[in-house]
This record gives sequence, C-alpha cells and structure tokens, in this order.
Amino acid sequence: MNTRPSHKELTRKLREASALLASSGFLATDIIKLGNDFQALKCYTSEEQRDALGAAFSEVTAKNYRGQSPPDKSFEEATRGSDMFTFVWTSAYFKQKMYLKFCLQESDEYEETDLYIFSLHIDSPKPPQQRRGK
Repeated sequence: MNTRPSHKELTRKLREASALLASSGFLATDIIKLGNDFQALKCYTSEEQRDALGAAFSEVTAKNYRGQSPPDKSFEEATRGSDMFTFVWTSAYFKQKMYLKFCLQESDEYEETDLYIFSLHIDSPKPPQQRRGK
C-alpha cells in the first residue's frame, strides 16, 4: 500500500518551499497568528522573519514530518484544499524544539506556486488526553 506523503514527496516539498522562500518570499495564512509566532521568536523585521524561515527549512528533513498521512487539507480561505505539511525538530538555530507548518498553493491565475506559512514556533507538547467518564 502506498501511503502519502512519502519520504521523497516530503523532501521535494521542503526543497520547493526553501526555493520559493529564497526567490519570492512567503505569505501568511493568518497574519496575526504568524505575527505572534515571529514576535515570540524576536523576529520583528521581514529580513529576520525570512532568515528564521530559511534556517527552519535548512534544518528540517523528511524524517521530522509530524503531520497526518495523508496530509490534512487546509481550511483557510487562501489555501483551502491544499495539503498542509507539519514538522517538529530540534533546531540548532533556535536552540530548542521547533514546530513548522506550511503549504504550497498553486495559483491558477498566475500559473505559479506560493509558499504559505501557518506556524513557526517553539514546539509545545500536547497534554495527554484525559479519559472520559473517570
């Protein structure tokens, strides 16, 4: 059985995201949420934000994928229906465990792909689920 995303697909998506960041930058799916993420990381200028994302994309690998299989679909207006890719890794740049979520959205109008960032923040483990009825 062929499950998505494969190691090869993830590697390709990471390379494409990194190339898009370098060539045309990124878009935020939720500017307030991502702005809060950047503020918490002390990345205030657009240059600092691109550097932070560049560092993230240079460190993360397909082995760090923590999303669903197949990937969850975005419900945000600008990226609705696109696959979301989630990664968690221990970052040398940020000196802590980090969380990154992005998607690549194809634009029919301009025949190009845009890099959308959902999140870049310190990873916070989810609390264990409590048993119901106890």
